[in-house]
Amino acid sequence: VCDVIIDGGSCENVVSQAMVEKLALVTVDHPHPYNLVWLENSQKVNVYKQCLVQFTIGDIYYGKVLCDVIPIDACLLILGRPW
Repeated sequence: VCDVIIDGGSCENVVSQAMVEKLALVTVDHPHPYNLVWLENSQKVNVYKQCLVQFTIGDIYYGKVLCDVIPIDACLLILGRPW
């Protein structure tokens, strides 16, 4: 099970910290760390890591997205525009 939000419009691309740890994905320091407020009951979440996430949808679509790593359990996979 994965927790990922990919939105090319108004929001950030994010991946759950738990998924990154379970899959042993490589992270890098975020070039511009920031805080999110819309998660964790309106508490600030520090965003300081990024991870390249590769995914497939069926046998037809393959993608790679650079995501910010955060503690999230709000979804499985949300694709915003233009996906």
